[in-house]
Amino acid sequence: MRGRQSGDMNAEEKSLQFEMTVQSVRKIARQERKQALRAVKLRNITIREMLV
Repeated sequence: MRGRQSGDMNAEEKSLQFEMTVQSVRKIARQERKQALRAVKLRNITIREMLV
């Protein structure tokens, strides 16, 4: 009986950890996307300056 309860707790903790991992991965992906967009803008500016 007690073992089963601790097993349920472990399942809940695992799902919680998974949620946190997914959220942190999404946050990192969002930051990387912002940085990539910024880099693309900078690259476009430098290319335009070189063409002029």
